[in-house]
Amino acid sequence: MRRKNAHYLTKALEKCRNIFPPIELKNAFHVYQMYSIKTASKEFRDGLQHYLSKNGIMSKVYFHPLHLKTYYQKLLGTKKGDLPNTEALAETILTLPMFPQLTKQELKYLTETIIQFDESFSK
Repeated sequence: MRRKNAHYLTKALEKCRNIFPPIELKNAFHVYQMYSIKTASKEFRDGLQHYLSKNGIMSKVYFHPLHLKTYYQKLLGTKKGDLPNTEALAETILTLPMFPQLTKQELKYLTETIIQFDESFSK
């Protein structure tokens, strides 16, 4: 059911200019425990998260660079800028609702809300 929901989201979000849905590799079987999208920018990601929240949709930023956590900074001496690709990616990832019991109506509302924001952001 997660895969079915994920495929629905991916197909609907492919039209968005500022969103890059997850790609399932041909030799892999994604179970979609989470459904994380990459966005065009931190500004877009943060705006989308706020817009979703205003419309009653939870989303979450789950991925934070480990090398910037206090423990690793103390242990390894890491600092901001040490892993620029990791840091840039972490600023553009947003996890959307994903669970087996998502209804078609909920999926439709989620995708319509995201598309609405994407279209208004692009103007």
